[in-house]
Amino acid sequence: MHPNYAAGLTGALFGAGLTISEVADPSVILNQLQFTDFHMLLTFLSASACSTPIFAFANYSEYAVIPPKPSNSYNWFGAFDGNIMGGLLLGLGMGLTGACPGTVLVQAATNIPGSRFLLTGGLVGGVIFAKWSQSYGPSRVESRADQPCKMTQSKKRAVPATMLAYEVVVIGAILALSTLAPRKRHFFHPVLGGVLIGLAQAASVLVARKPLGVSTAYEDAGRIFWGLFDARSFPGLQNLIFISSVFGAASVIGPRLPQGMDKYSTDNVISPLASLIGGITLVLGARLAGGCTTGHGISGLSTLGASSFVTICTIFGGGLVTKYLLS
Repeated sequence: MHPNYAAGLTGALFGAGLTISEVADPSVILNQLQFTDFHMLLTFLSASACSTPIFAFANYSEYAVIPPKPSNSYNWFGAFDGNIMGGLLLGLGMGLTGACPGTVLVQAATNIPGSRFLLTGGLVGGVIFAKWSQSYGPSRVESRADQPCKMTQSKKRAVPATMLAYEVVVIGAILALSTLAPRKRHFFHPVLGGVLIGLAQAASVLVARKPLGVSTAYEDAGRIFWGLFDARSFPGLQNLIFISSVFGAASVIGPRLPQGMDKYSTDNVISPLASLIGGITLVLGARLAGGCTTGHGISGLSTLGASSFVTICTIFGGGLVTKYLLS
């Protein structure tokens, strides 16, 4: 399939999954950070549980190469400095706005209050990072935990076994959280939402031969912006087509959902200025870390990359602290 068509298809499926699962509702993310509703985490883990066997099969069959994300280092204080600082910054934005780079698109498409300012801030963040990274881009560092993708042919069979162990742990966590953790009523069960996102992941590997990721598109938009002034070559349009399809799918599906998008909480609406700042921090953090909650979370954790575990821990750590301070 042509890359542009593949980007449009996978973006539409991913946007549909995010919208139907309700994880784009700001209150779902903010309540997760307060441990009053585990809908987001259950959706997140279910999507990761679906992604793991998809990646394992793709790598094992050599249909596609889905390696762990390398760590992002800016030579500040360690091999994971970009992942840590970017994760904390993204978590700050998430705790402030109840959004991440992917859900921003769904919120804007369905007219959640303040979401258009949030999306504008995300695009500004992409412009800022695209310029800054021209001079201060990261050095990619491969950690020891990323070595399985470099194994010789005779050792390749050990990789699916490691992923199987991760799959067992994640499924156990899903069962435990479904039974024990507090969860508010939603029209669709969070596991179903995660499976829908997992189907988008399968489509991405099948037609595009790569995992899902969102934040790179914001940087590409910034590179196009600066390219208008300095005549640099523009990046490909696949990532922009992807997020446009996410936006389009959400705008079509959202108003037609049984629960209705008008039920999205407006209790945590923030000012336009705070939305702009939140959008900027979300995208700057995601690009500093080399990925967001989709690229490092749903996709990255499923490849067992050490950088993804570091990034996700710092994202949620930063989000928890920010929400606690704001509360």
